[in-house]
Amino acid sequence: MFNKTELGYVQAGGLTRLARMATVGSDGQPIVDAVGYTYADGTFTVGTHHGDVLATRKGRNVKEGRKHVSLIVDDVESVDPWLPRGIRVQGEAEVVEIDGHFGRGAYLMIRPTRTWSWGLEGSVFELGTHRTDWA
Repeated sequence: MFNKTELGYVQAGGLTRLARMATVGSDGQPIVDAVGYTYADGTFTVGTHHGDVLATRKGRNVKEGRKHVSLIVDDVESVDPWLPRGIRVQGEAEVVEIDGHFGRGAYLMIRPTRTWSWGLEGSVFELGTHRTDWA
């Protein structure tokens, strides 16, 4: 799914180790939350510091069957020159009980189905640096 540069970026967590994750609310509207994540073996894992992702809006959205999610890991490598970079992931999430980055608890496991990156290989402003993969 990811090339070597992209894989290194998501495994390192960008500069912030944060991502933005969108789920679909019960009213059909997208809802975005900042989340901490890990990436291993082709999946992203998102949890909470209190160990129960089901106590969060994003966890409830997935548990209630709205499993399509989008995740963006991004940062700004430099402000002079302006060099934004990142990866967007679309996929499906499920609730799993694991020993994760916040200890034992309920987490969301996201299996990517589509990815898109920018600014990781050359400037985001150069033609040809965007790419899209389909799983």
